[in-house]
Amino acid sequence: MSIAENRSTLITEIERIRDPHHRFAHVIARGSKRLPVEAGYKCAEFRLNCDSDIWLIPEIVKGRCYFRIDADSMIIRSIASLICEFYSGHTPADIVACAPILDQLGVNAHLAHNPMTGLDLIEPAIREFAQLQRTDV
Repeated sequence: MSIAENRSTLITEIERIRDPHHRFAHVIARGSKRLPVEAGYKCAEFRLNCDSDIWLIPEIVKGRCYFRIDADSMIIRSIASLICEFYSGHTPADIVACAPILDQLGVNAHLAHNPMTGLDLIEPAIREFAQLQRTDV
């Protein structure tokens, strides 16, 4: 599935849920199914520089990017996992060309400022990693 098709599928899934509280609960439930990363990855090398404890583990396999994430907050981990799932499996060029998805998920309004600051760093970090992996430029 292309990244555009992935976006369309995810947004359609989320937009079917009209009530913002139910939408938020759905995103949390979906993202909370992801397992936390191994303790060895919870180090400064993978930690995003924010008030929340968030660790982003990027990798490239056969020309495609994959992202794992963990956070001390289950809510942040759940939303961040959904973002990582969205970008995982796509080429660096596709990721760099893709518009951010977080705002389209419609969960921002439910969060206090500090956790949002952490979430706001995830997509730029993903895009930066993808940019560094590009071989088509």
